[in-house]
Amino acid sequence: MDRLHDITIAFADGVKARLLDLKQHSTYWGLLAGGPIHLLNAGILDDCTRSEGMVPIQLVRPTELWVEQAHSNLDAGPAPLLPGLQCEGLFDARGRWLRIAWFQESWAPTIDPMVQEQLRNLDFMELSLERAGGL
Repeated sequence: MDRLHDITIAFADGVKARLLDLKQHSTYWGLLAGGPIHLLNAGILDDCTRSEGMVPIQLVRPTELWVEQAHSNLDAGPAPLLPGLQCEGLFDARGRWLRIAWFQESWAPTIDPMVQEQLRNLDFMELSLERAGGL
């Protein structure tokens, strides 16, 4: 298992950024009744991109997987599921910060290889914010 501060991603612009902080929780935490639907998933994705402060956040958009529901309601049909865990990491490079949200099936700090590939396509310098006052 990787250690948090040992994770470095090489982005499309050649910048290598280090993962400073990681938050993660179940994608559907707090869902008390019913099951996932596309509208609920869209709301979860929208919530991921709401900035809580100055550091910008970039979403690595997951793919919904359509699966048959496991309960007895025969009329339910397949449900669109997002990966089971929602992650948000704070990356640092050259005095710049960027928060990135992504979804995967296993607990981080190991980042899913498919997510890593998508991260490598991002332009870190364009998306990130210079830290003010050396925060």
